[in-house]
Amino acid sequence: MPLRDNYRLDRMLIETPHPRPTLREARQASEALLKRAALLAPADRALVELAVGSSASQRQLATVLRMDAGTVTRRLKRLLGRLYDPLVLSLLDPRNPLPPEYRQLGVEHLLQGLSGRQLADRHQMPVSQVHRILSQIRGWHSARNGHRD
Repeated sequence: MPLRDNYRLDRMLIETPHPRPTLREARQASEALLKRAALLAPADRALVELAVGSSASQRQLATVLRMDAGTVTRRLKRLLGRLYDPLVLSLLDPRNPLPPEYRQLGVEHLLQGLSGRQLADRHQMPVSQVHRILSQIRGWHSARNGHRD
């Protein structure tokens, strides 16, 4: 289809509207998000809980938190990116075959933003071992999803 010929694409988008989630589906999605948010650092968790649990706008949240509205927007975008990261979702899936220690390191690194050094200190292991485990997690996820690195 030529780039200038958008009529067919426009018709396809109009004829197949995206179904709106039901109230129950939206509630379940919010609950799942809040379960993942419970694994964040306390300040990050509080921001996500406020944003999801209230009907306040980001500007209103900024006023309550005494922050700039742009800062609230950027932090929420970054945090939601982490919470919806396919690798994080895979690590939290109960059917995940990785050892629990690997999954925990991955979650602490990806959701809490802990560095390899911080993880090594927290779990009393060499930094090289932490980096190896994180690399294995990424490799497993890429292989599982058919990605080539």
